[in-house]
Amino acid sequence: MEGPKTSDKLFGNLALALLVAGLLVPFLIAMFAKEVIATGFGVVAILLALLFGIIGRKQKTGKVTLLIVGCLGVLVFVLVFGRRAEARSTMQRAIEKQAERNAAPPPSTPQAGNPESAR
Repeated sequence: MEGPKTSDKLFGNLALALLVAGLLVPFLIAMFAKEVIATGFGVVAILLALLFGIIGRKQKTGKVTLLIVGCLGVLVFVLVFGRRAEARSTMQRAIEKQAERNAAPPPSTPQAGNPESAR
């Protein structure tokens, strides 16, 4: 039997290293630079980890990387679309309250009486 290819092993290890770097290094970058730069670095590192994990998927490190990146992707998807749904429902409730306020008759003020009818 043939052993694992050297390139598969390299890509699997590189994928795992990029995943760890993509998760940890942005915290260090955010301490000294803008948060946008840290976020960009993290996203690019994780996308490269995904790519190299696909290339080195025959190795255990590549498989682990793909599993973790997949779970992170699902988590981000749920969080983003969950917040959008929450924002929509909040907006819908605000619209309904405004419609109720607009449809309700204005509060009536007690009239002091007609001065001509008092005569």
